[in-house]
Amino acid sequence: NLKIEKGALNNFPAYLIQFTSKVSSGTESYIYLTKQIQCYYDSKIYQITINLPEKMYDSDMNIFYNRVINSFHFEIAY
Repeated sequence: NLKIEKGALNNFPAYLIQFTSKVSSGTESYIYLTKQIQCYYDSKIYQITINLPEKMYDSDMNIFYNRVINSFHFEIAY
C-alpha cells in the first residue's frame, strides 16, 4: 500500500508518503508502517521518517511524529 500526497513542511512544498510492507523472519511475519515527509529547501533534502510495526502506531505515536514535523523551522534570510 503506497500513498503519496503533495503537502507542506512549514509552508515549503513537501511530499507526504505512507506505505506498509510485510517483513518475514523465520516463521513470523510483521507488517510495518512507514510515514515520511520529504522537503527540498536551500539545496538540501530533508526527510522525516517513522517506521514501526503497524500494531505499535497509535494516536500517541501520531502526536510524537507530528511534533517532530512541527519542530522544523526554515528561515529565509535576505
